[in-house]
Amino acid sequence: MAHETPPSVYEEIQNVINSDEPAISRLWEWCNPFMASLEYGRTAATIMLASGPDRNGIRGRCHVLLVGAEGTGKSEILDWIAEHKDNAYASGPSDSEAGLKGNFAHNPPQPGALQLAHEGVLCVEELDKFNRGDRDALYEAMGKGHYTVNKGDVRNQQYDASVRVIAAANDKSQFRDAFLDRFDFVVDVTQYDAAETEDVTLTLLENFSRGYVDDEPIDSANKLIHYLKYLSALSTPSLPDDEKKRIAEQYRKLIHDEGRTGNIRQKESYMRVAYVLAKLDNEDITVERFNQAIALIHGDSSPLTSLLLSADTDAESDTPES
Repeated sequence: MAHETPPSVYEEIQNVINSDEPAISRLWEWCNPFMASLEYGRTAATIMLASGPDRNGIRGRCHVLLVGAEGTGKSEILDWIAEHKDNAYASGPSDSEAGLKGNFAHNPPQPGALQLAHEGVLCVEELDKFNRGDRDALYEAMGKGHYTVNKGDVRNQQYDASVRVIAAANDKSQFRDAFLDRFDFVVDVTQYDAAETEDVTLTLLENFSRGYVDDEPIDSANKLIHYLKYLSALSTPSLPDDEKKRIAEQYRKLIHDEGRTGNIRQKESYMRVAYVLAKLDNEDITVERFNQAIALIHGDSSPLTSLLLSADTDAESDTPES
């Protein structure tokens, strides 16, 4: 799938890069622009797409779990990613005999979705309906970038599966806490209220009018995909020493003043997401982005409102007095 960037899209990319507002405040709407609402889920998906790779045994890949009843828009996000991202692979519990892990009754073994999606994005539908063996392989791959098979004649065989995962499920009570901790974002997708239903319905009307009746492309530009391609050619964020000290102090406050002890994986997520936010802005990691990452991961109020407000208030309060 070729991604030649049209001049109009390049201009929009430059506008986002040069804006004083965090890029994520614009980019989440580019993640399936057919949709309305689901701000938090689309924000998490955008961060997942921009994350990675791993370096020196440290995970850079972000993972997202969307949880909620049927008909709440989870699948629309996964479907858009699977269709528009070059290295995305979609999988469901009934898609193939091999499942996520693979079928080792065949000779040669039949690869599963984890192997097929190596170094790409794995979009998993109905994760709560996969068997325990598949979920264990996914758990290992999400953390380590590979999984181990011990079945039949296959003993202690590792398979590469450096994947970014976005999964949908109806019931997260099916998962162990350790498994949920592998996800940087666990997004509870609720049923639409009246205002959201109206927003979604009017968007459907506009899409039908433009895309079906008038036969005009709705999202031929794929702006988010072009933005991510543009970022790949730029330098990666750095962490200046003074910002590292400020972030260390924020960690101390979280642990000692707010009592957020334990849950080390989540504290790793703070830095992983802060790195992605800096990458999306083509700037370095700062304590402001660290605070934005915390607000996003915890879903504080309206995440993007919190993000924008924290960008302003933190920058103001952390500026040294002359």
